[in-house]
Amino acid sequence: MNKSVRCFFACLITFFSLPAVSGIRLDTSFGDGGYVQTNVAKFNDSIQQTKSVLVQTDGKIVIAGIDYYGDDRNFALIRYNTDGTRDLGFGESGQVSTDFGGVEELLDLVQQANGKIVAAGWTTSNSILLIRYNIDGSVDETFGVAGKVNTDTDGRAIPNSIIVQDD
Repeated sequence: MNKSVRCFFACLITFFSLPAVSGIRLDTSFGDGGYVQTNVAKFNDSIQQTKSVLVQTDGKIVIAGIDYYGDDRNFALIRYNTDGTRDLGFGESGQVSTDFGGVEELLDLVQQANGKIVAAGWTTSNSILLIRYNIDGSVDETFGVAGKVNTDTDGRAIPNSIIVQDD
């Protein structure tokens, strides 16, 4: 048996034994009895997919994903306060849907030290797309060109995660 298979079994055993040992409990003061369910559809035929979750330094929670409108896909963000209520000071009623005129899929996001959010994804035109949002959810027009950086990769790269370097 090779090392990667042994590690896989050890990780599975550790994972399945954690809940019994740790005493993790649902925080029923969050949202409605410990959970939040939000309909973010702008149109009746849209479907959403969650791709990433960011807990900001102030404890607010940003859920990131994709809004589908027929053949169109857009970056979508929704932000919650620490108690699970929607942050109405973010975007429009707590949510943001960003369309740059094509098919875009958001895959990950990160918060910078200044509180701004950088989202990474891809487009069907074979590009990596970065977008920076201001603290209020608006697109930061000072970032790249009109708030975005679009890098053509000829379809050879899709950003699965993003980090902020210290410099």
